[in-house]
Amino acid sequence: MFTASSLRSGSFHIIKKKDLGWIWVVTGVGPQKSEEAISLILSLFKPIMILNIGTAGYVSTSDSKSERLDIGSLVWANSFKLVDDIESTDDSPLLTLEGDDRLPHPSLYHLNSQKLALKTVHIPKSINSTSSNQTRHTPYIVDMEAFSQANHCAKIDISFHCLKFISDCSDKTLTNDYSKNLSKIVAQIDKSLFFLKQKWQAPTVIIPTYNRAEKLLKALNSVVAQTVKAKEIIIVDDGSTDDTKQSVETFISENKDIKIPITYSSHNQNKGISEARNTGIAKTDSDWICLLDSDDLLHPDKFESDKTYFNKHPYYQIYQSEEKWIRNGKHMNQKKIHQKPLGWAWERSLKLCLLSSSGLMIHKTMFEQFGLYDPTLPACEDYDLWIRILRKCPVGLNPSVVVTKFGGHDDQLSQKYDAMDTFRVEAMVKSYNVETDSRCQNLLKQEICTKLTILLNGAKKRKNDISIATFSKQLLNFSS
Repeated sequence: MFTASSLRSGSFHIIKKKDLGWIWVVTGVGPQKSEEAISLILSLFKPIMILNIGTAGYVSTSDSKSERLDIGSLVWANSFKLVDDIESTDDSPLLTLEGDDRLPHPSLYHLNSQKLALKTVHIPKSINSTSSNQTRHTPYIVDMEAFSQANHCAKIDISFHCLKFISDCSDKTLTNDYSKNLSKIVAQIDKSLFFLKQKWQAPTVIIPTYNRAEKLLKALNSVVAQTVKAKEIIIVDDGSTDDTKQSVETFISENKDIKIPITYSSHNQNKGISEARNTGIAKTDSDWICLLDSDDLLHPDKFESDKTYFNKHPYYQIYQSEEKWIRNGKHMNQKKIHQKPLGWAWERSLKLCLLSSSGLMIHKTMFEQFGLYDPTLPACEDYDLWIRILRKCPVGLNPSVVVTKFGGHDDQLSQKYDAMDTFRVEAMVKSYNVETDSRCQNLLKQEICTKLTILLNGAKKRKNDISIATFSKQLLNFSS
């Protein structure tokens, strides 16, 4: 993540590496310096996103308080207009860039809950004394650098955001307004970027389980053996009929000295993995949640490794770790297609699920913002949730191998259902129905058609007339 911040204090570049993931670039005033700064960033680094943070002027002829912004107001620009001169009117032909609806950080996004529809304006000429007399139909946020930066990023699909604090509201008193309110603006910016000062917090570990008493005990032992302790452990028994309850009670009584609260919760009947995870999420007040399937294991240094990673990358609200795969008792090498993503992963994740639930760290606000697991999906419930979250948020990746996943046993959902793409299509159709971006709609449509074609061919081989009719109808709807 990068910031390109216009401080109106001269023509210079400063690059300061704060940590492995965040770099500040301070630029001088004007389009030329802005062009130089963005070119420098893109030539030296491969940023996931760029966040332009700074101050901006505000010009409006309206006397209505409801239509005006106060000095110090935070504005999240969601489109950028190139205006050749401050004298231009709204009727003039303007070059407009739509803003990026991906989120640089949920905490920042919530600061602007009303999502002001004002435009950031790029002005080659200085603001002059006559500009305030110009009649305008809409107010302007006056910014001299943002448009060229946004334009550069749009061409190479780098997420660009513009966070502006109003520093002056009158051309005639610009200097006085700016000087008088500079300390207030700085304090606001510091408050808005509080997440950069966050430190790692011990998570609640949520373990859903169903008739896996022996495997569950191994998973539990892998959590309590951590060199950096979890905040708590929540076990959700999804209606087991084996001795899961007795095994957990015995484990708790024999491990009273670990000083980690362990909560056992049970469903009176088997409701599915989604309901089990949702129950666990509802029972914790922790900011951070670590999900762990009851047939997988955390390595002893998992949380210690996560702590190091997060303290260097505090802006991620969801991140995972590299894994060791064991299938039917044998080590399995991961193929290139399974390579875990870093950054913007939505498009890649449409093809297959690239986020692993076990060991994944997720901030609880992600569930508040994007919803919980969908209990109507018998399988691919994680795929459904991840494509909702990854559409808006980048994902982090701790490169350390600190999780072991086991596969191939009979009680896995992937073994229970033959055509898993059926549920992935259902998840994508849900996303398609609420998607507003035309490019993303087209990507969803393409992948839906690809998977429906595979499903249809499979149904034809099995001579399943009901499935053939269903998939044919869906394919016709989305391919037309």
